[in-house]
Amino acid sequence: MREINFRVFTRGIKKRFFSSVANLVGASIGITCVLLIAVYVKHELSFDEYQTHKNRIYRIALEYTTSSGNDFQSAENFLALAPALKSDFPEVEEAIRVAPYRGNIAVQKKSGNDVIYEGQHIYRTDPEIFKIFTCRFILGNEQALVSPNTVILTQSLAQKYFGEVSPLNKALTIDQRTYKVTGVIEDIPKNSDLYYEALLSYDFTSEEDWGNPIGYTYALLEKEHALPSFQTKLDNLIADHTKFLADYDMAGGVHLYPQRLSDLHFLKPLSGDTPKGNLTYVNILVVLGVVIFLIVAFNFANYTVSSYTERIREVSVRKYLGASKSTLLLQFFWETTFSSTLLVGASILLFTLSVPLIDLFAGNGLGIHSLYNTPILLLIFGFIVVITLLSLLYPIVYLINLQVSHGLKGTAKFSGHLLRRAIIGAQFFFTSAMVFFTLVVYYQMQFLEEKNLGFDGEQVMVVDIPARTVSADKVKTLKSEIANKSTINRVSVVGAKAYPGNGQPDYQLGWLYRQNKRVEANFNVFEVDEDFIHALQIQLVAGKEFTEKSANNSSSTQALVNEAFVNMAGFSSAEQAIGKVIHEFDTKAQIVGVVKNFHYQGIQQTIEPLALHYSDAYSYGGQKLLIRTANREGIADAEHTVQQVAPDIEFDFVFLDEQFAILYQQEKTIGKIVSAFSIVSILLACIGLYTLSSLILQQRTKEIGIRKVLGAGITSISLLLSREFLWIASIAFILALPVAWYQGTLWLQEFAYRISLGWFISIFSGLIIMSIMILGIALNIIKGSMINPSLCLKDD
Repeated sequence: MREINFRVFTRGIKKRFFSSVANLVGASIGITCVLLIAVYVKHELSFDEYQTHKNRIYRIALEYTTSSGNDFQSAENFLALAPALKSDFPEVEEAIRVAPYRGNIAVQKKSGNDVIYEGQHIYRTDPEIFKIFTCRFILGNEQALVSPNTVILTQSLAQKYFGEVSPLNKALTIDQRTYKVTGVIEDIPKNSDLYYEALLSYDFTSEEDWGNPIGYTYALLEKEHALPSFQTKLDNLIADHTKFLADYDMAGGVHLYPQRLSDLHFLKPLSGDTPKGNLTYVNILVVLGVVIFLIVAFNFANYTVSSYTERIREVSVRKYLGASKSTLLLQFFWETTFSSTLLVGASILLFTLSVPLIDLFAGNGLGIHSLYNTPILLLIFGFIVVITLLSLLYPIVYLINLQVSHGLKGTAKFSGHLLRRAIIGAQFFFTSAMVFFTLVVYYQMQFLEEKNLGFDGEQVMVVDIPARTVSADKVKTLKSEIANKSTINRVSVVGAKAYPGNGQPDYQLGWLYRQNKRVEANFNVFEVDEDFIHALQIQLVAGKEFTEKSANNSSSTQALVNEAFVNMAGFSSAEQAIGKVIHEFDTKAQIVGVVKNFHYQGIQQTIEPLALHYSDAYSYGGQKLLIRTANREGIADAEHTVQQVAPDIEFDFVFLDEQFAILYQQEKTIGKIVSAFSIVSILLACIGLYTLSSLILQQRTKEIGIRKVLGAGITSISLLLSREFLWIASIAFILALPVAWYQGTLWLQEFAYRISLGWFISIFSGLIIMSIMILGIALNIIKGSMINPSLCLKDD
């Protein structure tokens, strides 16, 4: 019996081979997309789940408040905070500092040559870090960072630096100091808020102050801890240690507050923060996944209905020969279960083949192993169950109860018009919403791409000058030599974080006077030279630019400020700010000019106040070379000059516009994902419409034949087959429009600068929906218009 049933099943597939393959491939692509979304969403929602103490670990954030209302929040904190927490807070079991390291690492090879690597995901920290964060040692133990000048590496980084040779007791050169490798740990999961690949032992004692936040502070609280009480103690602690603000008549203050590690990933990013997720994007992807799955499930069920309507006579004959309802039900159950399992299996295969694309999708090192966990496996099993049950609805409700006489005479008709219309309406509703939202995303990203950034980053190279590599005189010589090349337009030397696209500029708390009234403010600071605004072609709107000669003759530091700084200080015009002095506690900077606002922190947020401080004190603290080239030959000339003048500098550069684009890479990625999945859902909708229109055409073949005999033309036949789809699509689009409008508005709120939702997008999305409908049923309309009445009416 099983063999006969299998033959019947395979014979039906061969009969509808093209449509069967098309349906399977389309549905498999849809399920693959859902799996991608599920894996990504699970990844995003499981940040730091592996941490043993995830609900007891807190990062202490910092906030400056000022009388001007220009408050400032930072993820980094004072280095003196952790020792104070350990000594004065009984509820704190442990507290540590973690400070980012930005620089190069030299690995000495057997040949004697040092191989230079750019230091990424490397932090200086206290040796007690392993009492707070969970990790597994492969070599060494939790005492690995107790001694000074020691470093531990993750397994992947150790292999990168040393290959298969054991790295223990090997040497790394960092900041011209030799560090000994004392431990190797397993790679920590990418879904870690604090993701690190190397940890350096560091003595923070000389930097323990309450005025310069330069590192993260983490605290491990006792199991039974009261956050309100802890917050009160933090308030008292910071009040005691920031009394110096009163000496400067500062009306604002400093506030500390704890952030639980398990909540960090979706919190609003602060200054100097680790990369953060966006819960809005996760919710959008969840909706996309549900919509795509529903379209796949309904399409697959519709195809099953279409195929079973061709088997009415077969079922009638089998019932006439004595087949029971249970026998038929078992046959149908076996067929639908096999089909749905085959569908999910093909989807997993496609998922496996698309592993190289997953990193582009999520950027998190996901892969086929991401499927091997309980929630995802349960989801896959759920796919099979839901698709099987939906596919069984028609044979259970209709075929099993089919009257044999109607089936044999060919008078049986499918009466589920309401169900069919509901399915069509649901598909058009979801597809309409996705099309509208996709257009919103497309035009917003196009708006961002074309937005005037206020500076020109094209053909501007950013070359790193690591800390403690070359002397100030050599940096000055290097700038002069590069600038003398005919292929170079301009060269500027700036601070290590003083350029657009860095994302984490230095900041300063200070004040100035407007009409003898003191105005307090926080503002960001760029340490730049006289060529900075020329290298980036930033427009000066008032005052004068600073020059090397005028700056050296000045008794105080000169500064250019942006228009946002002028507005923050309350000046009615840029000219009023000229000559005013910015007080930065014990230092001063005179405003000599105002530059036009330019985006330096990304285009998702408003432009914040910025002061460009003049500096030609090229120190060992690390700088960047901004080199504007005149043509492609300028790259080679700059590289050659660096190798001649400062061979200690590795000529590794990025273009400024590409570096800046990284700041909104997440938005660009989500835009591409939404667009790709929307295209998939549109294709699936077309397949579903084709299946449904095929079913309708099959059911109305004789009606069409009669109409043609009575003189109906191609136009009337086409209208007959498309009229139902047309009004259902129109109603579904009208219902979906406010939902999609709300979702688009919600997403646009993530951007400080955004498009407005005009009627153009609504009209355009409506035209696309109509096009989808026509594309989905066009082939069947052509088939219907070509029906031969003599063939379809011969039985009557």
